[in-house]
Amino acid sequence: TLSSSSAASDVYKRQVRMSDLLQIIVDQAAQAKPKPVVVPEWKTTVYFLPLTPAERIEIRRGIDPNDQEDLLVSTLQHKARDSEGNRIFDCSVIERAKLMKSIDMEVLQRVLIQAGSSVATDEEDLKND
Repeated sequence: TLSSSSAASDVYKRQVRMSDLLQIIVDQAAQAKPKPVVVPEWKTTVYFLPLTPAERIEIRRGIDPNDQEDLLVSTLQHKARDSEGNRIFDCSVIERAKLMKSIDMEVLQRVLIQAGSSVATDEEDLKND
């Protein structure tokens, strides 16, 4: 309707103070809903919240930026949650090494692609063999 689109336009026209904008961003992050990814091979559903810059830094810490496989596994370790929001994997180097030797690469790629914007690598990197 004309009145609702006019009201929406007025909302976008007003100036938002930086402190207000920061609070909007913080509130939006607190209200983010996890994205469920069904993984039949693991007999579970894994949940992913949107990626923050701080998480991206943590995922990449200590990993060669050219080592896509290590980055993918680290992403899974850091971002995968259960239905209660608890981390599924320990983020240790030892656990990453176990995953690197065991995880089916096709399943890993599919899970992270389905997680979408919640993961740290580009979709093109996920598709590379």
